[in-house]
Amino acid sequence: MKTIIIECPEAPNMLIHNMEAAARDDGIEIAIQPVSKEDLNTWSDKADVILLSPQERFEKHHIQETIRRSIPIQMIDMVDYGTMNGRAVLDQVKKILRL
Repeated sequence: MKTIIIECPEAPNMLIHNMEAAARDDGIEIAIQPVSKEDLNTWSDKADVILLSPQERFEKHHIQETIRRSIPIQMIDMVDYGTMNGRAVLDQVKKILRL
């Protein structure tokens, strides 16, 4: 089971649903947790990857500095986020984690 954190407490349910559906199609077990920036350190201990919503693009460096462990942190493509393209976001995660 891979745990994906999306730094955006209001992460669209449709995006999460579409990512979960794509993972099922690929036979990958994932858990996706949307969290606020303030809760990232708490959740980062449980995560395999952290995805940042497009609105956080200017905070990536700061977030990397505040996370207590080495973990991949990547931006979600703005178009994929806006169109709720769960397949594309899952494919991004698969590349990061080499699945």
